[in-house]
Amino acid sequence: EEAIGRFTLSVVEDDRSYSVALFEKAYGILEQRSLKSAQSLERLREFAQRCQEAKVDSRLMEYLESQAPDEYLDPLLASLITNPVRLPTSDNVMDLAVIKGQLLSDPRDPFNRAPLSVDMLEPLPDMKREISEWRERKIQEYQANQQQK
Repeated sequence: EEAIGRFTLSVVEDDRSYSVALFEKAYGILEQRSLKSAQSLERLREFAQRCQEAKVDSRLMEYLESQAPDEYLDPLLASLITNPVRLPTSDNVMDLAVIKGQLLSDPRDPFNRAPLSVDMLEPLPDMKREISEWRERKIQEYQANQQQK
């Protein structure tokens, strides 16, 4: 269940690919052409609903990024890090998704141009937990402020 939750968050945080309209279009095509069973279609609809519920609205994300300490922001995109990794070639900390994307087009450390591969990245589980706990506190703070308005 935790893996499904992480996958759902990964899907909705990819603004290039995720949209409610795409799920609806895919569902319509699959249903119209009878490409999937009713059970599979229902699982797709449930997943689309979970994604919609998990989508953090852009105002909240802007709030989180404006409140985040510099070490919680990815140095390339200035976005909130969710899965921190250390680049051993430059000792910088980046979000795993960001550096993976970078390495697809250029297999070098973006800070010093040294050769770098995904298997060289060092996960930072303590920092990941710290950011996650900070994020949860800030979301609660944001929601409390929104209810007062």
